[in-house]
Amino acid sequence: MIIETERLRLRPLTLDDAPWVKEFMSDPRIAASLPAVPYPLTDEAVDEWIRGAMRDVTFAIERPEDGAVGGVVGIHLEEGNRGQIGCWCGEKYRRQGYFEEVAPAIVRYGYEELGLRVVYALRNGRVLIADRDVSDRRFPFRYDPDGWEIVEQTVSGPGRLRRAWSRLARRPQPAS
Repeated sequence: MIIETERLRLRPLTLDDAPWVKEFMSDPRIAASLPAVPYPLTDEAVDEWIRGAMRDVTFAIERPEDGAVGGVVGIHLEEGNRGQIGCWCGEKYRRQGYFEEVAPAIVRYGYEELGLRVVYALRNGRVLIADRDVSDRRFPFRYDPDGWEIVEQTVSGPGRLRRAWSRLARRPQPAS
């Protein structure tokens, strides 16, 4: 599945992407946001991460005009028919509006193609719920003070996601 936006193309991530994935994931800012990735990074760890990402719905963010890949966006599929959006970009591709451009497309894909009940993102310990009515011209997430409860409605064990987020926040950060 290929998803096109105004400037970007989302294509499935493959093991052939390992060289640039390793380069980007070696950035301490990206490594700090990926709790399952060891730091420093090995080729085997990159391949393992890509294989895991391929079990979810994960796309490389590519510029069609030159084929440059700027990052990754994906939906981690969870029990309860919901998905968590995640995205990261290589340093030279940050602050170019990539996430703002691909977010509506990936949210629409989650609701319309995958039939998810809830699509959300975590940001600074807050749950941001994606609107079902996605417009290409706006950020599709909204903060909801009841966000944790909305996301946890189908999860056994109240507070499970909060505890997972707390563990991530306490994870040692790699040196810059």
